[in-house]
Order: sequence, then C-alpha cells, then structure tokens
Amino acid sequence: MKTFCLIVLSQFLIFTTTYTQNLLSYTDEQEVPDRSKEYLFVHIQKWLKENLKTGEVQVSDIEDGIVLGENLMVYNSPDELAVFEFSGNIYFDVDVKVAKGKYNLSFSNFELFGVKNGGLYVEYGHLKDGEYCLPKFGATIVTRRQKRILNNDVKRKLTWYVHKTQVDLKRYLDNLPSEKYFESMAPSGLVYKDSIPVNGLDGDRVFELCRLWFARSFNNSNEVLQEQDKQNGVMYARAYLPYQSELELDNIMTEKKNDKVSFSNFKGKLGYSMTIKIEDDFCKIVVADFTFINKDRQNVITDATMCMDFYDYPGIGYEYANEICLEFKEVSKKHAAWVFDTFNRHLSNYTKNPMVAYNNYFPKDMLVFQEVVKVRGATKAELLDKAYAFVSEYYGATATTMEILDEQSGELFCSNVMMYDPCILNEKETTAGSILFDVYIQVRDGEYSCSYANFRHEASPWLETPITLGKISNAEQCLEYHNWTYIDKELRVCKYIKGLIAEMVAEERKALQENMSSILD
Repeated sequence: MKTFCLIVLSQFLIFTTTYTQNLLSYTDEQEVPDRSKEYLFVHIQKWLKENLKTGEVQVSDIEDGIVLGENLMVYNSPDELAVFEFSGNIYFDVDVKVAKGKYNLSFSNFELFGVKNGGLYVEYGHLKDGEYCLPKFGATIVTRRQKRILNNDVKRKLTWYVHKTQVDLKRYLDNLPSEKYFESMAPSGLVYKDSIPVNGLDGDRVFELCRLWFARSFNNSNEVLQEQDKQNGVMYARAYLPYQSELELDNIMTEKKNDKVSFSNFKGKLGYSMTIKIEDDFCKIVVADFTFINKDRQNVITDATMCMDFYDYPGIGYEYANEICLEFKEVSKKHAAWVFDTFNRHLSNYTKNPMVAYNNYFPKDMLVFQEVVKVRGATKAELLDKAYAFVSEYYGATATTMEILDEQSGELFCSNVMMYDPCILNEKETTAGSILFDVYIQVRDGEYSCSYANFRHEASPWLETPITLGKISNAEQCLEYHNWTYIDKELRVCKYIKGLIAEMVAEERKALQENMSSILD
C-alpha cells in the first residue's frame, strides 16, 4: 500500500470507528511507564518485523518516533454464504507513533482482494465504516441478508485480529527487561563489534570527536546520526551503502559449458545501524541490522545459511540464494571493518597531533588538497570567527551542514558543490551535473589548516540517461564509474575533472587567505 495515515488514538482495547473519509480504522493508545522513546521505538520496530506476515516495515524514523508497516489477514467467507465461497487477503497499514513512556497504534487503509467461486479475481476496494463495509459485492451476493452476513463477518474477524495484535504487543513490551540504553538498541542479524581506546580523553571531548567522525565520513551526517545522548555518552546512526551483485554463476538450467548467469541486475542498497557507547577509556561501537533494500521490499540479513527471503525476487532461485547470502555477508563484513578502521584512525589522530593532517585520515588514493597557513599574531578565537564568517558569505546558499564541530580544537566543516558542465568527449548529455566536496578548516593561535576532500560527481536527475561518475580519487583512472568503451577516454575525463577542481581550489584558497589575513589589518 502506498498511502499511510496517522490517526489520533483511543484507549486500549476500545475500538473507535473513525469517520474521516468513511474509511474503517482502529486505534489504540498505551502507556509503558519508565521507558524511553528510543527503547520503545527499537523494540516495537523489532516486534513488527517479526510479526507482520508480509515482513514489511516501510518507514522507520527514530527521531520522529514513527514506524509505518503493511500487513495482511487471510480471509475466508462464512459457511452461510456457501454459494459465494470467497477466499483471499485483507491488506492494511499498521502505524505506530512512539513517545517517551507511551505509544499510539493504529490500523487503517483496509483493502480486500481474493478469488471467489469459479476462479474469478475480485477486488473489493477500501473497507468503509458504514452499514456495508464493502463498497463492492460480487454478482452472486444479491440479497440484503447476504450483504449483511458478509459485512458483519469481515468486521468481526478484523476486530478479533486487531484486538489480538494489541494484546500481544502490550504483553511483549510489559515483559521486556529493565532498560539499559546501550543494550536496548538490540542489534539483530549480522552484528560486528569493536572496542577502541580513547587514551584517557574526557568523555565530552570524545563525544564531540565522534560527531566530527560522522561529519567527515558520511555525505549527510545530519540524516545519518539519528540519536545523540551526550549525558549517557550514546549515539545511534543509520546509514546506507549501494549494492550491486558481482556474481556470475554456472547456469543450472543448462548443461552447456561456460554458460554463466549474471546477477548484476540484482541491486539496491544495504542499510545498517551504528551504535557508539562512550565508557571510561574505550568507545564501544556496534555495526549491525544489515538490511537489503530495493524498490520493491526490504529484508533483514541474518547470519543463517539462507540469510533472507528470496521467494519473490525474480531470477533468484533457492539454488543461487546461498551464493548471494555469502556475498551479502562479505560486503557487510568489509564495510564494518572500514567503519572500525576509520573511526580508530580518527580518534588516534587526536591523541597524537592536535592539528589533524587529513592525508593521514583519508585513504592514500583520495583526492585531497591541504595547506597550513601562518597568520602570526591572530588568536584561535579570531581565526575561527573569521573562518565561519567567510564560509557563510563565500559559499552562501550552496553550503550545507555547516557548523563549528569542535571549538576546543577549532574545527569547522561544511559541504559544498560546484557545477559540472563538461565540454569534451560528448559527455554533456549524460554526465552534466555537479561535483560535491567537503571543506575542513582547523585553527589554532597563529595558523590555520584548510583541507578540500571527498570529491564526488553526481549527474543531474533531469538527464534522460544520467551517469554518475562517483568518487574522484587521486589515481590516473580516478572514477568509480568504469564502464567506458576506451580507457583513454576515461583518462582524459579524469584529467579534465581534476583540472577543474584544482582551479576551483586555488581560487578558494586565495580568497580564504585574504580573508584570514585581514584580521591583522
């Protein structure tokens, strides 16, 4: 179902029929004392994933405390309507709004589909709350009595199902163990853990360094970092990485030699969670909840041999599912290792050198421009104020997520964009768009460091066949996108793009230096 609606909810086990648009709905409000919003959200989301017959949790937003899912109830017509013999499913939305110590649960948007005698497919449409909840009736249902029997039976079975679901969820939440914030994140599926030493750094300082790591490591840290609790030293984040299968397996449908089946069309993204807990001398970090998501559905990846449901993915038979599961697990394991490695190196930089060198932070093949400029006689506070004013004025509306990340170390971060309109190799129609990049400025008394990094290309969506070139490295073959007919063509595009970037960086460096030096005028 594509339509979700959140409904004002009523007391537990008391069903109220909502007359908005005459659609049938059930609502419920429950209190769960001494439970945080995050605790309830995580466990309600987990319970829904395990209990929805379709397995569909379609929207999950911990910040707003909203979980939206789709479910179904199998329905068979009553014995009194023997001439009808209808069987099918009632599909509906399950919406939950979570707050501290309470939650609102609603069921709405009911639709009945199925097959009646003779094998004829029947779509009855949205169920209403009037005398007859079905807006349409089959040709064999002709009398008022038959309509009333079918109507009452549908409502009775729905009411029983909703009542049972409400009771089961409330009982589940009441029986949960006492809340421990970090443990309540309840990681599921593939779980990877690590403990990283912080060498005696103050807890508040480590918390700010963790925020800085999110800003440096993800394109939009404001969306990734969903929950921050500085008092308890806990962060919860949700991120995604693109996935496209690289498997080529033997074709089991033929005995021909070297006949392969490519799974390159099996693609989407892998969602995953990150939880960080700051303790005395360590940061505990958990990477978990890996979930495959595409345009049709999403499945949590488990550690089992058959790691997810493949029954409704076209072209993925049981024989191939195990190989795809192994690929899922390998991709997830490598990405978790990347998280641990970059996080560890990030924290290590601050215990070794307060003026962070970004060529030590980024992989060696990343395209990075960095310089340290002396401004003798200027204080750290003056340089930080000046840098913030410069970024606000120079980048203006194009700058996003700009903030002073850490006043103690004097760091400022923003994401920016330059337009890319190629004029070589006839690529304009497919790659015109923008080059995004990040600007990091760090100041201390008498000098500042400025770094330009994380360059990536995105094609404009209005193009007929847009080609996004991806991250831009320092290598000769610099693009993530490698589907070029001739390699010399890619090399020429790389040279052209890197030339544009170098010109832009030189111009911005000059403007920044003039601005910072004006402190002494």
